[in-house]
Amino acid sequence: MCFHACFADFCGLSRRIIFIIFNTVRYSALLIATHARRLWHTVNMDNLLGINTAAAYLECHPETLRRFIRRGELTAVKVGRTWRLRESDLNAFLAAHTVQAKSESAP
Repeated sequence: MCFHACFADFCGLSRRIIFIIFNTVRYSALLIATHARRLWHTVNMDNLLGINTAAAYLECHPETLRRFIRRGELTAVKVGRTWRLRESDLNAFLAAHTVQAKSESAP
């Protein structure tokens, strides 16, 4: 005998009603878990880029990125023998190194 049938006998309720309630609760829990997982990945997951991809993104040489990483100017994650860079870290790096053009003053 399955759980909802035993529970229906115990409570004196119709087996069909208990079956519907049990499956509704189970399905709702699955939906909540699925949406929570999607939300977690949307909020917390950044795109990780390899050195060559990040260099193409910044239009610079990969060795330049490695130099920035060694100096501590750019945050990166080492996975095995390769470096991975978060897209948000690259955007923050660009924002921190943006220089405003000087306006020409009239004589």
